[in-house]
Amino acid sequence: MLITADAPTMSGAIEKTEELKGVSTEVIATNALVLATAHGNPADISALDDLTRQGVITALCAAEVPCGKLAHQELKGKNIVPATVTEEANVTDVSTKVATGEADAGFIYTTDAASIKMQGQDITVLELPALERNAYPLAVTKSGSVNDAAKSFADWLAHSDEASVIMTDYGFTTA
Repeated sequence: MLITADAPTMSGAIEKTEELKGVSTEVIATNALVLATAHGNPADISALDDLTRQGVITALCAAEVPCGKLAHQELKGKNIVPATVTEEANVTDVSTKVATGEADAGFIYTTDAASIKMQGQDITVLELPALERNAYPLAVTKSGSVNDAAKSFADWLAHSDEASVIMTDYGFTTA
């Protein structure tokens, strides 16, 4: 079984992996990219335009990964160039920069923002409603399709109320 962070990554895996050739996929959850501020919002960020202020440090995922693609799409679409950018390898690294205050703001997913808040951090989250949600597709591999446990788990993830509640509790929207 394989779950990827977005549809293009899944398509690439299916193209390049014999074990996935010809298998179908199903989106099991979606996630929204948001702009989150450091604890207490010390840079007083209330809009994307605030990222252009001198001295404001913005953490972004690398453009090659899903969170980076979406963040760059949002900034380009709004014609916003942040004053100072720190580029991180993945959304976990951006979340760490925001949670530790090393960045004034960062583009992370609602699930990451929920995790930071669960740790007692007072962060501000700015929704980006015009931005497409990130979809998480699931594919059962050829060998998984003949494994009862793999098939059962995939079915549970994609179709059970229990899995839906768990994913929702962590900030995902179920498909």
